[in-house]
Amino acid sequence: MKIDFYEEFVKLAETESFSRAAEELPFTQAALTQHIQKMESILGVKLFERSTRSVELSEYGKLIFPHARHICKLKADALSAVSQQLMHKHFDLSIGFYPAAGRYSFVDKIQLFQANHPDISVKYRELLPEVLTDSMARGEFDFVILEERDSVIDKDYERLCLNSDTLAAVLPANHPLAGYNAALLTQLSKEQFHMLPERTFVNRLAADACHEAGFTPNVTYTSYSIRNILEMISKSSAVSLLMKAPAEKYQVPGVVIVDLLPRVTSSVNLLYRKNSLSTFGQTFLDFMASQPGP
Repeated sequence: MKIDFYEEFVKLAETESFSRAAEELPFTQAALTQHIQKMESILGVKLFERSTRSVELSEYGKLIFPHARHICKLKADALSAVSQQLMHKHFDLSIGFYPAAGRYSFVDKIQLFQANHPDISVKYRELLPEVLTDSMARGEFDFVILEERDSVIDKDYERLCLNSDTLAAVLPANHPLAGYNAALLTQLSKEQFHMLPERTFVNRLAADACHEAGFTPNVTYTSYSIRNILEMISKSSAVSLLMKAPAEKYQVPGVVIVDLLPRVTSSVNLLYRKNSLSTFGQTFLDFMASQPGP
């Protein structure tokens, strides 16, 4: 028997009027009458003594009444317990980052999301790019943030572009090309290069661009720290190829950042599996998609 029937039974017993009970319930008087009759049919007893002036509990109705009220209370307590749990529950989203991701402005958008959704906690973990997608495939992350070539083709994941950037020439301030708005990559072919390590995305992007320009860069220093690379360039005659946004962020004196021709671009993408998103993951994705574009 539906628990709602017990709630209607209690309400009718308390009001002793089909019309008043119907006003306080989400039913018409006719529907309430049908439900009480259904309840009586299931129990096989008469629950109310009806007259033209009043509706009173029958002998069996009085017997059932305290039990019906108890059933109603149990339902209310159960709903209250679930509601209280939801009010205090925090839902977690896990995001995998590549090491340089924090240098882009989308991190501020994630923090804004957390401020607007205090019930959803975002947990971060930094891994090398080649490890991230494998970790996501194993279910370790809801989302992965990777820097990728604009031409990437991958059917395994959906992508939302968070930022785009271009490869730039990083020169000492006294370099002959430092006063130009842009430099040809071939003009740097004889230089010494200070670069990010070989396993990094930017190093591979730069090395491929140099190869297409017809030379192999002479790398004399590598570091995972962009600041260290910039400071080394400020004290030497070496140059570097770095993504423009993070290079500009440090503002190291004695270093000039010049656009590179031909342009070499990349995107910082939010990767996810559409069919695997939770409700909270979809909330996060919708928020990130609603923010101003790169």
